[in-house]
Amino acid sequence: MNIDLASPEMMVCETLRAATDPNHEVVLKAESQLAEWETQPGFFATLARFAMHGCNNIEQHQYHIDLNVRWMAAVYLK
Repeated sequence: MNIDLASPEMMVCETLRAATDPNHEVVLKAESQLAEWETQPGFFATLARFAMHGCNNIEQHQYHIDLNVRWMAAVYLK
């Protein structure tokens, strides 16, 4: 899975990261954005890729998906 740093996948990734932020306002904003994206084609497939594969190919771009993002993707899928 090759992901451009400006791609929709990276926007989802950053929003998942924000959903784990200790600041409650940041979390609320992230949750709102994720709920908005639920109707977009490919959203749940992107979450599944993040949860299952950890986006290892992103490391080619010097960008690492942390465990919290994988965890949040899995929780959101549930």
